[in-house]
Amino acid sequence: MANSLKVKIAIAGGALFVLFLVPLLQSKFFAPVTIKRWGNLSWNDFQGIPRPFSSYEAGISSSVYLEFDSNKGRHVAFAGQNNIHSWAKRSQDEQVYLLNHEQFHFNITELHARMLNDYIEENPEGSLQSYLSRLGLINVDLGQMQRQYDEETNHSLSYDKQRSWEYRIDSLLMLQGGWLTDHFSGAQVYFTHPSDSSKGLIDGLPYRHYAQYTYGMQLSLASYQASNVNYKTVTEGIKKNILKRSERLKSLSIDTASAFRVFSISEDSSNFTYYQLWVASDSYLYQLKTRYPNNTGDTTGYAQIASSFINSFRIVDTDSYWIAKFEASDSPIIFSTISKRDEKKEKNDIQYCMHIGSPGQQGFYRGPFYRDDGAMFLAYDYLIHSDSLHYEDVMLINKEWHSYTPTSGGQIYFVPAKNIPREKFIIKFGYILLKDSVKDCYKFYHESLEINPKNESVSAELDK
Repeated sequence: MANSLKVKIAIAGGALFVLFLVPLLQSKFFAPVTIKRWGNLSWNDFQGIPRPFSSYEAGISSSVYLEFDSNKGRHVAFAGQNNIHSWAKRSQDEQVYLLNHEQFHFNITELHARMLNDYIEENPEGSLQSYLSRLGLINVDLGQMQRQYDEETNHSLSYDKQRSWEYRIDSLLMLQGGWLTDHFSGAQVYFTHPSDSSKGLIDGLPYRHYAQYTYGMQLSLASYQASNVNYKTVTEGIKKNILKRSERLKSLSIDTASAFRVFSISEDSSNFTYYQLWVASDSYLYQLKTRYPNNTGDTTGYAQIASSFINSFRIVDTDSYWIAKFEASDSPIIFSTISKRDEKKEKNDIQYCMHIGSPGQQGFYRGPFYRDDGAMFLAYDYLIHSDSLHYEDVMLINKEWHSYTPTSGGQIYFVPAKNIPREKFIIKFGYILLKDSVKDCYKFYHESLEINPKNESVSAELDK
C-alpha cells in the first residue's frame, strides 16, 4: 500500500513537472541565443528559464568579450549580455527598480571591458594570448565586484546601498555627466547626470542654479553674487531658513580660519535629510545642497553620495576662459563719446539721448579682470531680460561709450588698456532693449562698479 502511494505521488509530481516544463520549453528553449552589446536593458532581453526555487526575481548573464576589429586593425573588448542565460520571473512594467539593479550588473561588466581596452591601447603590439591572459585577470576582479555589488545591496533590497553603488558606477563610467563649471562664478562640481539649470534674482541677490535629481535624491549647486559678505549675518540667515522650513537642525559647523564655510545637517517633517555647505569667496556666495529620504531604514549609502558630491566642490579661475572666448569671436565693438551734460551721443549720424537713471542689479557678472597687455574684461549674464530682447549692450567709462552687439549667453565687455583711466573711475555696464529703439530716449538698464587701477594687478601695465 505504501509503495502504491509513493508511485501515485511520483506520477502526480511528474505530471505537474511536465505541465510546468512544456510551456517553458515552448517559449524559452528554442529561443535563439543573442549577445547584446552594452546599452539599456529591457525585460525582453531576459529570455532564459527562471531558476527553480530561486528566491530572486531575476538574474543576468554578462561577460567581457574580445574580438578583432578590422576597421581599427586591432582587438577590442566589449560587454555583452546573453539573453538565454539571463532570466526573470516577472516582466511587469512597474519593475523598473529591479531592472535597474540588473542594468548596473551590466554596467559593471562594461567598466571592466573598458579596462581591457585601456590595456590594449597601452600595448598595441600585444599578442592575442597576452590579451586573453589580461582578460583572465580582469574577469577575477569582475566576479569579485559583481558579488560585492549583490552582497552590499542585498540584491537591491537595501535601497540606500543600491543608490550608492549606482552613484559609484556612474562616476567611474562618466556616461552622461562630468565636471560642471559655472564660468561666471568659478564654481565647479561633479554631476553624474545632466543637470537642470536656472537663474534669476532671489531676495535681491542674482543667482545661478544647477540641480540633478537622481538616486532618489536632489544634488544642487547655487552661486550668488554677494560682495562684502557678513559672515555673522549669513550664519544667522542659514539658521533662520532651516527653522522657517520647519527643519530640525542636527549639526552645524562653522569654519572661518582660511575661508568662510558653514556646513549643516537637518531633517524635515517629510522624511528628508539635508546636507548643506555654504562657502564665501570674493564676490560670490556658494551653496551646495543635497536631499535624501530618511525613511528607508539604513541611509548610509545616501549619506555617502551626499558627502561625495559636496566634497567634489571647488572654485576655479575662469578668467582665461572668457579672454579666449572673446579673442575667438568677431563681435564688433564701437567706441565713441557721450556728452556728460546732456547725455547725448552720435550714432549713425542721428543724435539721440539715453536715460541712464539709477543702477540696479540686472544680471550676474564676473570681473573686471585683465589680459597681460592690460586690457580689461567683464563677463555679464543677463537675468532680467532675455537675449532676444536686447538692442545694444553698452559700457560707459566716464565720457567713453563702448557699444557691443548682443550675443547669446551673455556679453563679454572689453576695454583696451589705452582706454582705461589711471585713476579711480566708475564703469556702468548693461544694455538697452529693442522696445526702446523706436523712442526718442533710450533707457539704460545697467549696474555700476568702482574701479581703482592702482589696486589692480594691471596698474603696472598702465604705467609703462
